[in-house]
Amino acid sequence: APQVLNGEKYTSKCDIWSIGIIFYQLLTGGNFPWYPHEVGKKALKLPENISTFSKDLLKKMLEIEEKNRIGWDQLMHIFFPPFLKPQHFDKLRSWLHKNPKYIRLVFKASKYDFNMSSFH
Repeated sequence: APQVLNGEKYTSKCDIWSIGIIFYQLLTGGNFPWYPHEVGKKALKLPENISTFSKDLLKKMLEIEEKNRIGWDQLMHIFFPPFLKPQHFDKLRSWLHKNPKYIRLVFKASKYDFNMSSFH
């Protein structure tokens, strides 16, 4: 995350950035959106051949300013049914943090093109 690269104070949203980088690589065959020295200096270039859902999600996850980056609760609402209560998100977030291999399953399940505006 830019905050980590710049030696600035950061929160767990830096992990969302990392997941966004991995998601980008999965969608582009291993490419990076930027070289480390370009982060914050070059605009995010998104592939044309990915869904609107993926483009919107990448923009939210790879937001340079951490305060504007999508949060964990918003991310959980995107991938998990809305009937889950907020207290479940804390448990799920903790579990995913301890079991990162399952994050790939979440992104595999996200191949559908959803309207991201409903998650604001």
